[in-house]
Amino acid sequence: MKTILLFLLVALSAVGQTTFNNVAVKTNLTVFGGGVLLVPPFTAEVASVTEPTAYQAFQRTNNTSGLIYVSGRCSGPVGTVVEARFNGGSWATVGSTDIYGAFSGTITGAVGQGDLAVRVQGGSTDITVTPVSVGDVFAIWGQSNGSGRLTNNQTTTNSTFTVTMLGNDYVWKAISDPTDSSVNQIDTISSDTDSLGMGSVWPLLADTWVNTTGIPIAFIQCTKGATGFGVSQPTWVPTTNHFDRTTLFGSAMYRIQVAHGVRAILWWQGEGGFDDVTGMSYITPFTNMVTVVQSEFPGLKLVPCKLQECVGITTPRLTNGWYAIGRLWNEWTNLVYRGPTLADAPVGNPTNILAENEGTGLPYYHIKTSTNGAAASYRWATNLISNFQTY
Repeated sequence: MKTILLFLLVALSAVGQTTFNNVAVKTNLTVFGGGVLLVPPFTAEVASVTEPTAYQAFQRTNNTSGLIYVSGRCSGPVGTVVEARFNGGSWATVGSTDIYGAFSGTITGAVGQGDLAVRVQGGSTDITVTPVSVGDVFAIWGQSNGSGRLTNNQTTTNSTFTVTMLGNDYVWKAISDPTDSSVNQIDTISSDTDSLGMGSVWPLLADTWVNTTGIPIAFIQCTKGATGFGVSQPTWVPTTNHFDRTTLFGSAMYRIQVAHGVRAILWWQGEGGFDDVTGMSYITPFTNMVTVVQSEFPGLKLVPCKLQECVGITTPRLTNGWYAIGRLWNEWTNLVYRGPTLADAPVGNPTNILAENEGTGLPYYHIKTSTNGAAASYRWATNLISNFQTY
């Protein structure tokens, strides 16, 4: 009875939306007697949306659409039906609430970027999450050049879509350098303090992709400098638990799972060189790794690039590396896509992108200048456009 009397004496009610711990939450504020009281809603309504979060991207499943995962909590009786729509499309059923008021499910969204609106079936919109994308999502694996070692931070300039990324803090956000930031990093196995303040090719690549394809793009950073196929952590060699977040491989796999899948894994690794003229000392652990990837994510392939020319690494090791990647492209097409050629034999080829000087006596491993970064990003972008624009 007290609740009813308070309701009758209300002077002003206001319904709004806020965000708490990256979760969209419905608020109900009632002004009474000069104060503000939190009053529970009297009718069924969506109280919070835990997924998607702002800036989240979902991998499309064909040329025109993809699945959007939606979950949250709702007031009202068990079995309350929740609906969602994307970017002004038709309302579609997400699912029904359980005894705790939780709901989850998927809807199909057209390729693009916009608002995700959620409501109780037949009602008005309760919560809106924006921006949400349906497009292509790429995980980035490998070492320091994938992490980013450009002297200057890079930005996106396209006016069509906000390019997004899943950060090391497991928060979806607009892409910004350093993309491999260790601030608030959760899986410390891939923490890379050498990337602090460093730029990367990925924002530049994204602009070329968006301007050419008209498809949203997003990234998941999983790289760490100076990593390979050694026996001790951090290594890209899989362990028994393929999603063990204390391992480099497991952490990278877990992030793909959290994102509900990706289009492909971009692989930029091997600057240390290769000693085997047949390439098999590299090809064997690499193909073993990808086989494990596909055991969890059927059909998912890696996109290995031919590395930039690293001055200071002996010619045989450079050419062996390029040869090994070429063999992967040609002989293991079930595991990889042909990636970009940043450099290739012979050493000194004028089309080769060169790693740059980092100090007297140090090998040149990294692409540093904005000019070379732009060149590398363009080769990555045109390769991805060729491989993935059409599903």
